[in-house]
Amino acid sequence: MRDDLTRQRGADGFLKRKINVFGIEWRSMTDRVPPEIERVLRLLTVWPADQSRWIRLCRAVAVETRHAHPDWPPLTDQQVLSHVKRLLPRIRGLVLGLPDKAAGPRYPLTTRPKPEEPSMSVRNIARERLEKGQLSLGVGVRMTRSVEIAPAMAAAGFDWLFLDMEHGTMSLDACAQIATAALDAGITPIARVPNGQYSMATRVLDNGVLGIVMPHVDTAEEAAEVVEKLKYPPIGHRSMGGVGPHYGLRNASVGDAAKALNAANLTVVMLETPKAIDNAEAIAAVPGVDVLLIGTNDLCAEMGIHGQFGDARVSEAYGKVIAACAKHGKFPGMGGVYSEDLMPRYIDMGARFILSGQDANFLMAAASARTGFLRKVHA
Repeated sequence: MRDDLTRQRGADGFLKRKINVFGIEWRSMTDRVPPEIERVLRLLTVWPADQSRWIRLCRAVAVETRHAHPDWPPLTDQQVLSHVKRLLPRIRGLVLGLPDKAAGPRYPLTTRPKPEEPSMSVRNIARERLEKGQLSLGVGVRMTRSVEIAPAMAAAGFDWLFLDMEHGTMSLDACAQIATAALDAGITPIARVPNGQYSMATRVLDNGVLGIVMPHVDTAEEAAEVVEKLKYPPIGHRSMGGVGPHYGLRNASVGDAAKALNAANLTVVMLETPKAIDNAEAIAAVPGVDVLLIGTNDLCAEMGIHGQFGDARVSEAYGKVIAACAKHGKFPGMGGVYSEDLMPRYIDMGARFILSGQDANFLMAAASARTGFLRKVHA
């Protein structure tokens, strides 16, 4: 890969620049900065001590670039890191006019693009699907820790990531990094936290997540507490966390940001016991609750019918929750049912927020199918 940045003056006296990043050339005039470069600079304008964090963030940008330019070969972690590390100081100085000893001369303000004003709306693909009456398909992320999972699952056709912090070992930092990558990849990051862990929930919301799944909600009072803790005033009492990745780390009006995030974020409560199913209508009536997600695995365990997802009592539970959601304008969800024989049953009944499977299961299924095929080739 070349690491070059050439400058020349046009007839109008403005600076014309050709920049080569990740092996791809752009010619940037005075009207805009290549978005891949801008994203790197916006995420981290000060070089952090943690080199692995830079590798992950730079690779996320590289992955996105390769989607747009598939003819370019993949880059290793070290190639991406060293290339961006060499190029960053000169890009900062020549393109954005930021002070840097290695940047060379500063140019007049007229040669630099004006930053875009942040939009006062936040897009949530998962919510958009639901509001259109379509299936909103999620994939569980429990084993993966790399930001590449976001663009990969977006390319696979999923609408949201289910970042599992209840049963998995995912850290707050890993969740936030994957969530930030998901925002750029066009897939909604949603995190499940342990029951009642509101401090964890609000921190991941502050750092990129666009929805929280709260497990083991049995009553309307518990559902109301979830809304109170996770929504900004006037709906709830969540604390304002400052500038976050939802606006590309740019400043935004506090009031407008709170309103936009209240509208975009999905508040999902999990119903996982017979008591919760009996209270489904009261839970669905709680303002601010968006989705009633049935945790079918735990529900079956509580009913004493472990793994019997096709049992008539499970179908009855889905019927109650779906009817309650229809009455109060909420979205019914299905989790824990991954059999292709059973999933259509509950979808046909009205389930729309669908947890479709988990990264580890998808990996093992595909890997096992391939090894099984190859073993047969040379039996």
